[in-house]
Amino acid sequence: MEQNRDCKLCPLYKGVKSVCIPGRGSSKPKYLFVGEAPGADEDEGNQPFIGRSGMLLVEQIKKVQMGPARLTNVVRCRPPENRQPEPEEIKACRVYLKQEIEETKPKFIIAVGGVALGFLGKVSGILNWSGRMVGMVGKIPLLAVMHPSYVMRSGYYDDFAKDFVSLKNVADTIE
Repeated sequence: MEQNRDCKLCPLYKGVKSVCIPGRGSSKPKYLFVGEAPGADEDEGNQPFIGRSGMLLVEQIKKVQMGPARLTNVVRCRPPENRQPEPEEIKACRVYLKQEIEETKPKFIIAVGGVALGFLGKVSGILNWSGRMVGMVGKIPLLAVMHPSYVMRSGYYDDFAKDFVSLKNVADTIE
């Protein structure tokens, strides 16, 4: 999927270095990990999940061998002061995520954190859903995991690791 550097579907393009940051990783992923929005490191580096939380996410993906994988976000530009994306920003960016799903055809989608879970799964309570299957996105199974930035703030590293083992087991069972 090409980056639309001229995107003006919502006001987030104002004041960011990188407009409409595309996903990264495999072009034919088995697992598509979808977070909420880019942070400061991602805005600077023009790639999703390249900061500290992204390193933790990639570490767990590798540890349980959940590849090939692709990392992306619901919202493609960094919200000011790292706030959560507004509903109208999520709505504006959904065209990009829909296109990415259609082009990459993942076997599984993993909602990374509460914002992605709410958008993709139409449910809330990431702590109740982390490590579990939530439902379907079209014909693709939707799983969920806590956002690594939350894990880093809360100290739930062991739970995060266990949830990844659970995700892998669920995916292996479905396949």
